[in-house]
Amino acid sequence: MLLRLAAALAGTGVAAWQDARTSFIDDRITLSMIAVGAALCVFEAAQAADKTPWLWVAAVAIAIGAIGYAAWRAGQFGGGDVLLFIGLQLLLPFNPVAAVPYPFIVSILVAASFFGSVWTAAWYAKRLREERALAAGKNVLCVAALALAAAAFAWASLSLAQTLFFAALFASAFFLSLYKSEIMARVVVKRIPLSEVEDEDVLSLDELPKRLKARYAIGKVLTKAEIARLRKIGLKEKIRVWPVCKELPRFAPFVLAGLIACLAVGDLVLFVLMH
Repeated sequence: MLLRLAAALAGTGVAAWQDARTSFIDDRITLSMIAVGAALCVFEAAQAADKTPWLWVAAVAIAIGAIGYAAWRAGQFGGGDVLLFIGLQLLLPFNPVAAVPYPFIVSILVAASFFGSVWTAAWYAKRLREERALAAGKNVLCVAALALAAAAFAWASLSLAQTLFFAALFASAFFLSLYKSEIMARVVVKRIPLSEVEDEDVLSLDELPKRLKARYAIGKVLTKAEIARLRKIGLKEKIRVWPVCKELPRFAPFVLAGLIACLAVGDLVLFVLMH
């Protein structure tokens, strides 16, 4: 177990550091995690009388790969994030702290999503404030919604930990939903030439003319092959700049935070619900 924990923490830590600095995760990090995890699973499965739990471990890893690939194609997750999830599933297939009926990666992902939602909302709020894009009317709506939520939490007699958790989750989700158009227009999307596009950047299809999308079936994820296609399309259609999502949240640091939190308390949501 110590080897599994050390590999998971080290690999996720390096991936988080690299993602935070460059928005890129080296495949050598995640593939090494997958290789070590797979080797340990095969070794331990060979020693076990009951192979069923290990078959489930493999099935979950395959499911993560399939769902993650679909999310990557949709521009929702980076390829490095998907490989990181598979690596964590193979390295830590069972919750080492609490007895729960689901894979440990579920606990990590839920915790990471919570931290990511709260941090992203705060960061985008800061950026919108710098861009002078916070609307007075929407700010009043945010305050009113938070007041109603606070009243509901008080009526429900939640503990302090539960109140803070659900208030932070509600506030971040409400803000991101309310200011979605401003966030995309003023912060996330940049119109840049293809020479400034990086591998696996995400194209904002909503900013492209419907005629162009229908004619060329342009994909969201800008792989090297897709960038080459866009160069040809740009020459033909006389397009010099493209709307690219350049200020998207970098998820690996939140995965690290989720991993540490779940190693400390077992499962973040269950811990909050019990305190």
